[in-house]
Amino acid sequence: MRLKKVFVAVVCFFLFTKAGAQEFSMGIHFSPIATIPMMAKPPVTNYPALKARKYNINLSGGLNLNYRFNRLCIETGGNITTRSITFRMNLDEYSYNNLGSSSSISSYSDTRSSGYAIGIPLQIGYLLDKHDAKTVYDFYGLLGASYEMHTTMAYAYGSGVTSQTGSSITNNKNFYPGAGVKTNWINIIAGFKINAILRRVGLIEYGLRYHFPLSHAGQYHVETVVSNGVYGSVFTGDFFPRLSYMDLHLTYYFLNIEKGTGRKNTGTIKGNYLNLYK
Repeated sequence: MRLKKVFVAVVCFFLFTKAGAQEFSMGIHFSPIATIPMMAKPPVTNYPALKARKYNINLSGGLNLNYRFNRLCIETGGNITTRSITFRMNLDEYSYNNLGSSSSISSYSDTRSSGYAIGIPLQIGYLLDKHDAKTVYDFYGLLGASYEMHTTMAYAYGSGVTSQTGSSITNNKNFYPGAGVKTNWINIIAGFKINAILRRVGLIEYGLRYHFPLSHAGQYHVETVVSNGVYGSVFTGDFFPRLSYMDLHLTYYFLNIEKGTGRKNTGTIKGNYLNLYK
């Protein structure tokens, strides 16, 4: 029901803004993103070497709708992003000695939780620079928000071990959340974009955007068992991550309509979007 209401609101916004915009563009985007977990609460662990990795590489794709009003532009649409967070347990000589051995160890154990999010963004851009020299482009600053609906997928394990004797790592013990857990939140978005015409390609747009969630994705509980065949220890941690991400946004616009002139081929627009190479 909530998704239906959001969809109806986006359709109404699309019709209203399209009627008043000087120029309307529709395109598709495909972008690499870096998921950067930011902890909403301090993690609770029984060993400080159990931490969330600083980032994971994921992907984003979807539909872009762009409206231009003089120096302002409004951007909306819809996208789907893959999102993941990895918890790594680094083992050093000290932890291995606690297991009853004086042999050195250098190893790690990874637990990776993946998921996907459906997002509906709304951003306002302001034209900061219009470059009309040899290279022509428009540079916009962006600020906005998005509503995201996140669903977890099955988690995965991996480990790497070197310089060890008689030791083993077991990952799959009491990890939460499992597959199918849903969480919703609102992101604040800030960044920039540059748009231009590439000869024989058409209207493109690229830029960088940071998405910061206002709430966390719930509790993530991780347990890793380390054993040398005689002694063993369980390392546990509870985390409350905000799944923020940096988006290298790449868009190709296949439709452009300018008020008073109708539809235009994006490769020949002479208005606000000009040839990148003269």
